Amino acid sequence: MDIKELLDNSLARFKLKRLLGEGADLQVFSAVDLETGLEVVVKRPHPSLISRDSHRGVEYKLKRMLTLRCKFWGMIPHSNKILSWGVVDENDPYFGDNHSIDYLFVVEERALGIPLVASVVDAIKGHPIGLPQNLFALHPLRLSRKVKSFALPWALLDLQQALITSGAILLDLRPQNIFIEPISGLITVIDMSNIYDVLDATGRSKLVDLHDFYLEIFKWYIPLGIPPSTVAEYYVPYGMDSVVRFESNLRDLINGYSSADKSSINCAAAQMLERVLNRNYRDIAEFSKEFRVLTDNLAEAYEQFATSKASEVWAAAAQSLLDPYWSQYQFESKQFANEFDLIIPN
Repeated sequence: MDIKELLDNSLARFKLKRLLGEGADLQVFSAVDLETGLEVVVKRPHPSLISRDSHRGVEYKLKRMLTLRCKFWGMIPHSNKILSWGVVDENDPYFGDNHSIDYLFVVEERALGIPLVASVVDAIKGHPIGLPQNLFALHPLRLSRKVKSFALPWALLDLQQALITSGAILLDLRPQNIFIEPISGLITVIDMSNIYDVLDATGRSKLVDLHDFYLEIFKWYIPLGIPPSTVAEYYVPYGMDSVVRFESNLRDLINGYSSADKSSINCAAAQMLERVLNRNYRDIAEFSKEFRVLTDNLAEAYEQFATSKASEVWAAAAQSLLDPYWSQYQFESKQFANEFDLIIPN
């Protein structure tokens, strides 16, 4: 599919509902597709950038993402469907805050499930934003019958493998950008704008390469230590400093695994991270071979934890996913409760 086939300068088909979230680059709104009745998300550059005419860099990344995903339409796993894109001109009242300059919008299907880490603003309000990351990525003590332990990083590896064929890699796969549907195990990456070339025009490796992605996998999706012993520990997101710093993050992780108990898992993780630090993996296949051994051993270790007190703590923490807070997402809490034998609130 060509990117022009998705071009639609009208937003009238999508009835705007509410603001879902915003970051430094984008604002994201929920809307309803009036043709299908399904929920969608509408993205635009953050209005603070638009007002200063500083949004062109964000638009460049969005257009590049659109071009790549249209080129490989339906072939990039764990990505939600793009429905439309176009330009909001200075006289368009759609968002209710007319600007004196035009800007890009993108419309996508809304992801099923819940974010691995929810809004930091909600954490200030006391919501347990780190629950999904801890329950389903880092400490999968109980899982749906359809899901394997530590499947999430493998989903991201599959996505990256698909992108490599186009000469690109995707970074910033932080938990805020990943949705999970716990029963089916469906993983959706909701932000694919941080795309980088694997090689530059001369064929030399750029400063950013797959080792930056391997760091992200370990930083956010591989546990350091045993499962939490209290429910409160499940609420706190893991690895959430605002900026990824390649060398310092890796040295911190290596020190963490090296200073923990001398299990084969921790030793293997530290050795892999040393190779990442030295950018020593020839390709994603070589990394995946060692990573498979590591995640298989983690899964085996967690099978033992699943019959311990730690599993009861996991279930107590999972009860918090039945709170009304999570109903803002496309998440069926009653089905989740039935699947995991939780107590449905009255």
